[in-house]
Amino acid sequence: MSEELDFVVKMENSSDALQAEVPNDPGKMFIGGLSWQTSPESLREYFSKFGEITEVMVMKDPTTRRSRGFGFVTFSDPASVDKVLAQGTHELDGKKIDPKVAFPRRAHPKSDCCVILTQTERDGQF
Repeated sequence: MSEELDFVVKMENSSDALQAEVPNDPGKMFIGGLSWQTSPESLREYFSKFGEITEVMVMKDPTTRRSRGFGFVTFSDPASVDKVLAQGTHELDGKKIDPKVAFPRRAHPKSDCCVILTQTERDGQF
């Protein structure tokens, strides 16, 4: 009986099959350049003049709980995004902010490359 083993190594680039699409929300905007003092409430108050808002997020560092300087606003009507973009410049809490259409980020593993190692014995026994 042979103790010889086959090892199958499969490497895939992170841009291949390992990534799954996150659904697109046409009413979602990325808001960059936020002041560290900007709260979700002030972000909602500023952008509500462009349309009904369903969600507001100011992204924070998980350790320090300090703002990371960006966030997201989601409008119930995607036409509100066009209104925001048509205005040109935006200022909130003393800083020029940079609203952009949000595109979904692909879900992916933490590393750029993944090695999958599968071990199989020729005899079908382990």
